[in-house]
Amino acid sequence: MTQQDVIKLVLGNQLPQFEILDAEVDDFAHEVTFDLARREGEPYTCLHCGQQCFFAYDSLSQRRVEDLPLGPYRLFWRYSPRRIECPHCRRVHVEKIAGLTLRSRQTDRFRLYLAGKCENASVSSVARDYGLNDETVRRIDKEFLGKRELITPSRLCEKLGIDEIALRKGHVYATVFYDHERKNVLHMVQGRDKAAVFAFFEAMGSEWCSHVKVVTADLWRAYKSAVLKYLPNAKITTDKFHVHKYVGDALDELRRSEYDRQCDKTDFDLKRARFLIQKSNTKLDAKGLERIEQLKKTNENVYTGYILKEQVFSFYQIERREDAEDFLKNWASSCIASKLKPFVNLGRRLVRNAETILQYFVHRVSNGFAEGINNKIKVIKRMAFGFHDFEYFRLKILAATGYLRTMPSLTSYASNALPTLS
Repeated sequence: MTQQDVIKLVLGNQLPQFEILDAEVDDFAHEVTFDLARREGEPYTCLHCGQQCFFAYDSLSQRRVEDLPLGPYRLFWRYSPRRIECPHCRRVHVEKIAGLTLRSRQTDRFRLYLAGKCENASVSSVARDYGLNDETVRRIDKEFLGKRELITPSRLCEKLGIDEIALRKGHVYATVFYDHERKNVLHMVQGRDKAAVFAFFEAMGSEWCSHVKVVTADLWRAYKSAVLKYLPNAKITTDKFHVHKYVGDALDELRRSEYDRQCDKTDFDLKRARFLIQKSNTKLDAKGLERIEQLKKTNENVYTGYILKEQVFSFYQIERREDAEDFLKNWASSCIASKLKPFVNLGRRLVRNAETILQYFVHRVSNGFAEGINNKIKVIKRMAFGFHDFEYFRLKILAATGYLRTMPSLTSYASNALPTLS
């Protein structure tokens, strides 16, 4: 392949209205800049209406745009755009140039290339590798993610999961909506109050909402209110992961209160027993079982809470809904009868929400897979050291979990019309 063939291939369909006049090589900065001149007889395209004309109004100052790297060199095109007085819309506009977006300092295919790189790397690392500003790469990535969302078709969902994630410290949350069947994130809204959740369902429309049959969520009131108002055919199911969490939280609250009351009065260290008593009895080694026996002798209240926690593990192994209902009723009664405040409150709460908890034994769905997605969300958040732009964060999550359509290939920018050297 000759040098001329390489230049033809590099230019491709970028700036087809121009031909190459000269090349300037800067070995110190590792840059190659090609000077371009307009081809004779090439029509101008109006940026406003898209119509063509053959007369220019005037020329603007020279611009330099960056294209895909040429080996170890950064590649630039230098040209002078024209302004035209469009005979169709009767206004003066800058011409539309194929392969370039107005006011962009990168060609379209280079911007697409950078957005593709951002799928598997942080914005700062991509910017560093290609000698660009972080904000420039972030803006390009966000733009292409937005375009991918626009071309992603709306999909009906029968089994919907709802959960919240912490955006940062200070009880700042976002609500995440999951598709159980496709195992991806459908959407994410800022906040977890009624207004935020209601806005999602209003945006999805009545047809989409009527298709939802099952919703898994925790006991947060905003979720239940939204389901009752917008999803007429759906049954809400309290996620079993959160039921286990409520029990674990009650046991931890009891442990802390007992530690404050009996600090330094027993040989058993409740402060360091948190993970011991939260772990299932079947997963304890000999030393762990020995410490549990010691707990039985030194603190009856925490041991009672531990036994109540252990009983819950068998709850979700029950096959029939009727048997599960009897178990839940008896277990909640045991919690209330224990007179341990955290478990009394828990027992009453589960009785109030027994219907949604027991729906699990009808549909057998939970948000378990969502915990894996939440870990992926945390990794993305750490890569960016936190996101200050929520919309950009939302788009990154949709892309990372497979909801958005895949990035178009660079081959879509290929062209058989190659320029010639003057």
